Amino acid sequence: MLVQSAVVVTAHRQRMAAYMATQLALVAFGDGGSDASGNPIAPLPIASGLQSEKLRKSLFSIQNTGTSLVVTGAMESADLVGVNVSEASILDIAGRVVAIKTFKPINKLVNTRYEIKFTLNF
Repeated sequence: MLVQSAVVVTAHRQRMAAYMATQLALVAFGDGGSDASGNPIAPLPIASGLQSEKLRKSLFSIQNTGTSLVVTGAMESADLVGVNVSEASILDIAGRVVAIKTFKPINKLVNTRYEIKFTLNF
């Protein structure tokens, strides 16, 4: 019996990460990522957007670590004040969702900057 094994080589994973870094553009924030009790609702892999998007902004930073990207988005002090933010997404240059994260609601306060990080592995 022939046993087979396959792997995506590191050099190609590095090329995929480098290319994807040029395709990411926006972060979106919303308030539809948790249930009435404040528990995060798991995002679906077939999702095409946030449940209740409230704000889109340019990404703050993209750090290429070789075979992964650490992508940071931020709400500045005047953004979404008083909103219970509970979901965020990363969007590409065409506005399509790349990744979604949900979390317990965070009541966005005035004069508070909030950052969210996504790690995309290739």
